[in-house]
Amino acid sequence: MLQLYAPVPASGQLSDHREAVQPAPRSAGRALSKQDIRQRAYAISRERRGVPGDPRGDWLQAETELLGRRFLGLT
Repeated sequence: MLQLYAPVPASGQLSDHREAVQPAPRSAGRALSKQDIRQRAYAISRERRGVPGDPRGDWLQAETELLGRRFLGLT
């Protein structure tokens, strides 16, 4: 579970344990590449199993998914 803040002790006093924000995942430093998006868009098109689709829509869906995962720290 992603913890954005450290819990406040019952006494209400803040201590010096300020590990409030967890470090960013290792992949956060690497920019999202067109190859990453291309691979995910291809996988999305394959998941339709032959049903025609919109390549631009696949690209946008892939980009949105990958950026969302990165933002949430899931990659």
